[in-house]
Amino acid sequence: MKLNFYRHQVATALLAGMVLGLAPTNPSAWAHVGADYYYDAGGRLTYVNLGGGKSIEYIYDSSSNLLRKTVTVFADSDTDQMNDAWEQHYFTGLTRTGAADFDNDGMSDLNEYLAGTDPTDAQSLLQTTLLKEGGGHYSLEWPTVPGKRYLLQYKNDLNSPTWTNAFDPFTATSTQSSFYDESSTGATKRFYRLFIVPET
Repeated sequence: MKLNFYRHQVATALLAGMVLGLAPTNPSAWAHVGADYYYDAGGRLTYVNLGGGKSIEYIYDSSSNLLRKTVTVFADSDTDQMNDAWEQHYFTGLTRTGAADFDNDGMSDLNEYLAGTDPTDAQSLLQTTLLKEGGGHYSLEWPTVPGKRYLLQYKNDLNSPTWTNAFDPFTATSTQSSFYDESSTGATKRFYRLFIVPET
């Protein structure tokens, strides 16, 4: 079973000029004894969702040494993985389950919570824009939420089991980010996926 990061969305770019739109996807996770385990592309455990508002995050350095383990607990009385205070703020109650998409923008309420976007505003969502640059290069732009951590990966063949990190995860300090893909020259197609990874 292929195990991926916490939550991600996939953008597909065919470098001949055709761009397929960003489509939200569910995380690949192994559920065991009421907990969900999430791994990075190198097979390292990065996040454990214990339910009920409790989670554990693992941060590694570039040599795969564990740098930090963070345990987070928040009020989640309805066990839907969304903070009760966040639900009260946006929905004035706890009736949302996280599975539905209140503003019909293609992201579930739970994914909006994880991404830090506004679940009541269809213009507030995690999406990428692919731009063709000179020399056959491509760049991607996407809105960011300060304090959220992002990771972009790519590969040229969807049948390949390996994704390449475009950069190390970074914590946003502004509301917009971009990546200029110098390595895209000469590729006939390239597939990108953008992750929200657990916060530090």
